[in-house]
Amino acid sequence: MSRFKKNFFTAIKFICAIGVVFVILFACSFFQGWVNVKDDGTLASSKTPKNVLKSKYVPKINSSDMNVSKVSDVKFCFLGKDFSKNPSIYYKAQRYYLPLDKVCSNLGFSFDSSNGIITISKEDFKASINVSSNTLSKISSDSKLRGEVLNEDDTVFLSVSDIENIFDLNADFNFKDKTINFVHNASFQKSDSPKTGRAAFIRLEDFGASPYMQKDTTQKKFKVFADFLGSNNIKFHIAWVPRYKDPENNIDNDLLTNNSIENVGFVNMMDRLILNGGELGLHGYTHQYGNEISFEGTELSKKANASEEETRKVIESGIDTSSALNLPVTFYESPHYKATSKQLKIIEEYFQYLYQPAGIIDFTILRRKGDNLYIPTPLSYVKDLNVKPILRGLNHPLPYQLASLYYHPTKELDFIDVTFTKDKMFYTYDDNAPMKQIIKAIKDNGYVTAHVSDFRN
Repeated sequence: MSRFKKNFFTAIKFICAIGVVFVILFACSFFQGWVNVKDDGTLASSKTPKNVLKSKYVPKINSSDMNVSKVSDVKFCFLGKDFSKNPSIYYKAQRYYLPLDKVCSNLGFSFDSSNGIITISKEDFKASINVSSNTLSKISSDSKLRGEVLNEDDTVFLSVSDIENIFDLNADFNFKDKTINFVHNASFQKSDSPKTGRAAFIRLEDFGASPYMQKDTTQKKFKVFADFLGSNNIKFHIAWVPRYKDPENNIDNDLLTNNSIENVGFVNMMDRLILNGGELGLHGYTHQYGNEISFEGTELSKKANASEEETRKVIESGIDTSSALNLPVTFYESPHYKATSKQLKIIEEYFQYLYQPAGIIDFTILRRKGDNLYIPTPLSYVKDLNVKPILRGLNHPLPYQLASLYYHPTKELDFIDVTFTKDKMFYTYDDNAPMKQIIKAIKDNGYVTAHVSDFRN
């Protein structure tokens, strides 16, 4: 009997402990309240920082510092027709640049450049580029160019990504043959989303130029994925690791020094994600330490880069790469959430938004610390291909729970197929894909996706 009583009371204590934890989390979520998207796109939340945090760090490298060189070993085509015979083509900061006047002529568009404004038109289509602001205006919407307006030999050059965006094309990279053929992009069914409502947050995890991500087939599928998200008006986040390392296999892919068509294709894919609603953040610099492999290792912890100098070097190296490649970042996520409190305090000096829990007790709630905001992922992630827990969380949310999740998007690629002809791209995208199911649940329940940077006054 005594053993029974002991086990009984142990069980009661355990249940009570679980209950206390639940009550604490509920109470914290209760005082947090719902997070809603307002008419102006900002977020209504009691946790919004009152001030804008401006980092004192000035990147050591800017895109203007990057060298320009001629490209001679890559063949370019438009709709299957050779484009590379006469015009010069340039490389800068992991992007290829083509002469805009010849691109327009090749595609039957008119081109004009005067008073700092470039105009591209054809019948009822018109687009303009403001050179000083590096801004594209197209179909009553404005966006920043992903590359820049490059002037060489008194000629205007635009990046592959910007040419794709302006002319609704898809650059088909073939790494084996070193060819890039611009084709008409596939059509994606547009889906309207409400402008206001309860906010949802999506983070795509572990983006880096690994051997897998350097395959042209991988990049082609990710561009379909990007277009799908954009056509559904989905805002999302990309947790980017700027430098991929695998020391035992002698792999060190530094995007600042390793100039290759594979890396150009990777940045082109990243540009596509950004143009379709993606917001980049740093997920470490290499996401590894010592002889560890990127994504598997930690990089910031009690044992990894523990000193202040080492921690700052990790953070600043990522920011420098971001600045040099014009891949702007707005948040930070320490690899595996392993950064110590001291390391997090240092990160807070550089980034207003930390897309991770503030601690164990704050694992599911927003936490404001001065001008910094910690954003957790209470809905967790898609384990294997089991999306049901996340769908339950979206369909039947706990009171005041933040609808925030993360997803390793390479899982999605098994559900996407892409084919190209000489002038057209085709794709299939299985409705059973995890992210497709998540997006459907978001829309069915009236959520509005948001960026963490929308937490502003």
